[in-house]
Amino acid sequence: MGNGFLNNIAEIRNALGLTPELFGQLLGASSRSVIRWEKANTSPERQEQRVLLDKLQEVIKFGLRVYTPEGLHEFLFTRLPEFNEKHPFK
Repeated sequence: MGNGFLNNIAEIRNALGLTPELFGQLLGASSRSVIRWEKANTSPERQEQRVLLDKLQEVIKFGLRVYTPEGLHEFLFTRLPEFNEKHPFK
């Protein structure tokens, strides 16, 4: 994972306030894979998943410039009309 802002998958997942199940859905992986990556402190093998992790780090990094951690979580989980009253993590 590129910029070193967050050091591992567990930090990214926790910063987003996601369960292993929801984080796995976001990455197109199982919750078991997420837990395995966290325990081994490794990253996914698929390039698309690594790119997505880097983008999630950027979202967190820039979001925390504007919001507190709690505020960022609230923003990410707010249902918006622009997204048909859905949020990206469900």
